[in-house]
Amino acid sequence: MYKPLLSNYDVYFLLILMLTLISCNTPIENKRSESYYAFLQQSQSQFSEDFKFETDYLIREYEIHNSFKNNFTSLRNTNPEFIGPYNITGRMLSLAINPSDTNILFAGSASGGLWRSDSAGRGSHSWKHVPLGYPVNAISVIAINPHNPQTMYIGTGEVYSFTGTDGGLHDRVLRGSFGLGVLKSIDGGKTWTILKNLTSDFEGINKIVFHPKDSNAIYVGSSRGLYKSSDQGNTWKNILSDVYISDLQIHAEDSTVIIAAGGGHLSPENNIFKSGDDGVHWRKMLGIGNDNQGKIMLCAYEKNKNLMLAILSDTFKTTHILRTKNKFENYSIASTKDIATYQGWYAKSMLMKNDDSTKIVAGGVDLFLDDAGYGNAFYNLQKDQLKYHVDFHDVISNPKDPKKLYFASDGGLYRSNNFCKSIFPIHDGLYTSQFYFGSVSAKEANHYLGGLQDNRSALLLPKETEWRNIHFGDGTSSAILSESGQYLCASQNLNIYKTIDTGKIWTSILPRNLNACFVSQFIASRKDQNTIYAGGEDLLISRDQGLNWQTKKSTYVAGPINYIHEPSYPSDSLFFSTINTLDADVGLFCYNLKNEQFLQINNNLPHRTIRDIETHPYNKNIIYIALDGYGSKHLFVSENFGQMWKAIDKNLPNIPFYTVLLDPNHPEIIYAGTDFGLYVSKNKGESWESIPFGELDIVKIYDLHYSSIDNKIIIFTHGNGVYRMDALTPLISTNSKNNSVNKLKVYYANKEIFIESDLSISFDIYNHHGKKCLTLKSNEWHQLAHLPSGNYILISSNRSLNLQAKFIHY
Repeated sequence: MYKPLLSNYDVYFLLILMLTLISCNTPIENKRSESYYAFLQQSQSQFSEDFKFETDYLIREYEIHNSFKNNFTSLRNTNPEFIGPYNITGRMLSLAINPSDTNILFAGSASGGLWRSDSAGRGSHSWKHVPLGYPVNAISVIAINPHNPQTMYIGTGEVYSFTGTDGGLHDRVLRGSFGLGVLKSIDGGKTWTILKNLTSDFEGINKIVFHPKDSNAIYVGSSRGLYKSSDQGNTWKNILSDVYISDLQIHAEDSTVIIAAGGGHLSPENNIFKSGDDGVHWRKMLGIGNDNQGKIMLCAYEKNKNLMLAILSDTFKTTHILRTKNKFENYSIASTKDIATYQGWYAKSMLMKNDDSTKIVAGGVDLFLDDAGYGNAFYNLQKDQLKYHVDFHDVISNPKDPKKLYFASDGGLYRSNNFCKSIFPIHDGLYTSQFYFGSVSAKEANHYLGGLQDNRSALLLPKETEWRNIHFGDGTSSAILSESGQYLCASQNLNIYKTIDTGKIWTSILPRNLNACFVSQFIASRKDQNTIYAGGEDLLISRDQGLNWQTKKSTYVAGPINYIHEPSYPSDSLFFSTINTLDADVGLFCYNLKNEQFLQINNNLPHRTIRDIETHPYNKNIIYIALDGYGSKHLFVSENFGQMWKAIDKNLPNIPFYTVLLDPNHPEIIYAGTDFGLYVSKNKGESWESIPFGELDIVKIYDLHYSSIDNKIIIFTHGNGVYRMDALTPLISTNSKNNSVNKLKVYYANKEIFIESDLSISFDIYNHHGKKCLTLKSNEWHQLAHLPSGNYILISSNRSLNLQAKFIHY
């Protein structure tokens, strides 16, 4: 098997050195590198060769999505039920406070949309989701017009690299998602419109700044450049191109002066850029041999914007903290304190107290405070035993009371009323947890486990409603073992642990492997729970619950493994997929556990990341897969064990698909989880319907499971927690020998039954003991919740019609 000469991190550092730019107060030159193109190719492998990602494209696909909602009576009352976590919040990116009414606070999540609180986050259930009417998950920046707070702008997309994003499945520095540019509201967030002709392809929005003197002018910093509008967003001009703009300052008095922080992962330009003529001409201001590939953070003193601070980072750590008194015409290196702390590409939060320049707060992994004001005295606030979740993305202050601060981090939202002397959470009601994979108990209802982005793993026990955090790190795969209290959990890069006491004590069974995908998968065999299959850079098998591992290699399986599937039928086959890297293509393989042979089965499939594999419960020749990315079909079936594949997503939106599930009792029913939500087909993909999720515009669904105990579908989302719904029952087959009845169909869904007939007919329901339970009329929905679960038969009350149908009631 191919083995890379360099680790992923070695590759990144090599690329960073190749992209080094050394400049000092010189005109901008456009520079590119072969390493840039290599990573651009990797990132764009999610797209077909002739596909062009545009804002209008996603809007068109969203209109297709909306056309599928509630088409058929068979989906009556199928709204999924939110089951938490109520107490675990996912990654939050942005904050904004209404300058007129500081109780009104808006927050943007990484993949759960926009949220609003009318109590500044205080109290229980203080947050409400804000519908946008557009297919947006990531809200990267929120800006409220200080001249007119009813006017708001939100920047969309979470993009940390100049090359774009691959969702972070393989490399964490490429995590995130594309957006739609900038949305605008003129009624305080009640309704929204999209601003056209703004950003180009593959962009995320990082900063929105209002002109200090002209309420019509706004500036937008994106992952590909800086834009200006002089007419409230109707038209735009690109005033600084081919630069990742991570931060931005407009001088309050001399508003023709713009300071732009240009620096992001694989950006061909990394510097602080200054214009003295409102963006017509620019200079690079740094002459320190800057080679940072991380974000540059800026802050300025509100009362004197000549006084500024900048924190420079490479991909992983802070390199310099700079201080200037004259808008970077000159500057001093105040410190090399590592604020970013191994996440320079990711962190973004710094603020100088509005009425006191000696107090500065900055966030990387941890939160730091400098109360001397020179940028050389930052200390970690964990020393003060403050309780907060790490990885900070935004900090703002109350414009009427600068000592009140609000923070956004990977673990939700926090507030301080005394400029960091104390901090407390303010995210009750903020349902934005991001699951990668989930697990469902085979023996107990309401017993679930799932891995969360930077929030460990979350466990829900059968008789509880509150989820509890267990394990550590970024939770990824998990497994509920048959024995009570026994679980397997993995964190990033396939680091697997086991517990036998519901998470009190953990035992390592597989160490972290940096050559594995950041989000790797393992599964506990459903046939023998002593057996574990894991996907790292090779296929790994343990027959003793992780005490010992066997490595299975193949000469033509080159990429790291991202997904594993074990069929439910008796078989020696194990299926897995590999991800695209610079040195390997996407692959789909079957491994024979008996003869230890590998068989590649992705013939005629698009070149896309395979996110899920599902096999038919009793026909070994039938295999389904879900594909990530854009520009081609996403849901495929093979009926000849992978020799040939055909698309079955028909006219569904052309968006990433993450998971596919067959109902094991009715395999003609197919569930598909996508970037926009949940689709279901009751006829093997011949037609599709969409399941609504209340007021949420879209829901990013990463994993689906069937719970056989209570006939439920468990839905793990990446941004809005976990949902549960009754499994759909197909059209019930009927036995009719009467030619006078031309139309007879029986539907059963969510404990209700509907008998459709062209004649008015009554039916008797009998249980499996032959006892008559009740009589129903045709062409009406009937509630059966009062009936015990079990097998039932429908027989026409008029026995001469000889009409019968059998169904299972859950």
